[in-house]
Amino acid sequence: MKESTGTGSGGAREPIGFVGLGAMGAPMARWLLSRGYDVIVSDLNGKAVEDLVNHGARAAATLTELASAASTVFTCLPSLGALRKVALGPEGLQHGTSISTLVDFSTTGPAFARELGAALAARKIDLLDAPITGNVVTAGNGKLGIMCSGPSATFGRTRPVLEDLASTALLYLGEENGRAQTLKLLNNLLSATGMAVACEAMILGVKAGLAPEAMLEAINASDASSSATRNKFARSVLARRFDFGARMAITAKDTSLAVGVVEELGVPAWIARRVQQIWGFAASQGGAERDGTSLITYLEPWAGIEVEGGRPAQATDSPGAARLMERLVGAVSATLLAVACEAFVAGSKAGLDPITMTRILGIETGRNFASSHVLPEQVATRKFAYGKSLGAALSDLDFVADEARRLGVTTWVLDGTRALYRLAAGLGRGGEDMSRLATYYEAWAGAEVRIPPSCHEEQGGRA
Repeated sequence: MKESTGTGSGGAREPIGFVGLGAMGAPMARWLLSRGYDVIVSDLNGKAVEDLVNHGARAAATLTELASAASTVFTCLPSLGALRKVALGPEGLQHGTSISTLVDFSTTGPAFARELGAALAARKIDLLDAPITGNVVTAGNGKLGIMCSGPSATFGRTRPVLEDLASTALLYLGEENGRAQTLKLLNNLLSATGMAVACEAMILGVKAGLAPEAMLEAINASDASSSATRNKFARSVLARRFDFGARMAITAKDTSLAVGVVEELGVPAWIARRVQQIWGFAASQGGAERDGTSLITYLEPWAGIEVEGGRPAQATDSPGAARLMERLVGAVSATLLAVACEAFVAGSKAGLDPITMTRILGIETGRNFASSHVLPEQVATRKFAYGKSLGAALSDLDFVADEARRLGVTTWVLDGTRALYRLAAGLGRGGEDMSRLATYYEAWAGAEVRIPPSCHEEQGGRA
């Protein structure tokens, strides 16, 4: 391995490279500059480079020049193809004379991370795959979550810089490249599902005459809350601004990668596959470069209605309206539980314990009641105490499906959830606690979601 001096905060800091100044990369690089780092930047977008130079960065004329000036280089790129070209291309980082460590913040999937790690190792360059979770705000204030996998010595050398970027959570998941990618994709799957199912529920509710603001309030006060309903709907969807800051093409790419990982691990992707189809459809219909919050605009035409804030409720405060609201909340909650089951069982098969997973899935992006409480606190401890039965969840889903058919609304994801719960209820007992849905996934996948003994011991020691 090429020699590398430290990038830590103590003493003089050597230059670090940063390639990829997009929606997340640019604020991350600016934050590092504000923390006193000597940052050399590169991006195809000249204006993005100019902005960073104005903040104190140095610009590299070529990738090889950058990798000849910095031993540690960070990348934050939108696609596998872009990363492959930047790292391994004929004028890529691998040809630099100083680079010894590449820290990749991109979401690429575990297979590509392993492939890239092997290719770089042949050039005596260590890879730390370090996907991030957060948003443009937390990217610019050092409050990201970062999960890392790769050589432990490399993690140790780069840890001070990573800690400056990730005060919310910094996890090291082991020597093997790709484990961090698996966890990141599962996190993004939960986020993408939250948006997709919230869109369906809001469209159906508005078509039935419910006020969207009232629906959002009810959802966020319940187990159906997700990052989409908490952070995106009021600001970007109901206001019809569609400007949260993440391109739809990225979410479509990530959900496709997530489905591939889940299925490769032998876990049925009942919900994940439908979520992938929704995002893929919207991206293919012209939405790829639009903000991800515009997903709803590709589903609304199927119902012949728009979900817009300030829309007066057509339904009165009748028992029927209240019943529909309650059933929609139940159906969305059931969907979020199901996809959390897929994520945690897949994580278990990949060697990720539920406590470690929750440290990322419990951060805002992938956080819902199921991912932050039900799976780690009930399923992993075998308590199964959600307090609602599989049969009751199926009743909610049946009610919503009947209402959707009556109103002519397509509910692609919710219909998939209904089929899953009907299958589970048919295989077992409808009176089983709803959280026992996870045990069916465990049986299908041949893995259990359990807290490992080491975590029990650690918790006992802290107590």
